[in-house]
Amino acid sequence: MADEPPIKPIRIDSTWKLEVDREHYESGDAWANVRIVQDPRRGDDYIDLVIGLKGQDPHAHYGIDRDLSIRFHDDRGRVNSIRREVVDSNLGKVDDKTLMLKPVKGKNSFQIRIYAHEPTRTVRVALTESGFTSP
Repeated sequence: MADEPPIKPIRIDSTWKLEVDREHYESGDAWANVRIVQDPRRGDDYIDLVIGLKGQDPHAHYGIDRDLSIRFHDDRGRVNSIRREVVDSNLGKVDDKTLMLKPVKGKNSFQIRIYAHEPTRTVRVALTESGFTSP
């Protein structure tokens, strides 16, 4: 029996479409907005994520490039940790990392999940948090 060729990881380039599950999320005292934004200077698009607590400033703001690298981040002292999970349609979960910014666990737990689906050449972004409700 011959060895099967190894499955290659997905390579995301400018031909892939970026999508979001929902643009607005809410839970008891927290909210989040996720959208796809085009950079007017560079002409490329990226994932724009804003997370905050209702009635309070400041809020955390993140940009994620098409290749899933971080374009910018500004936690503004509001985020204790960041967890990113990337699921490749060929290989399954390929990234699951948590970055602790503060030594204590926060009250709200948000998780961004990025799904790369090669047959449709789509990157779908979903934000999860237990207790989120539709606005």
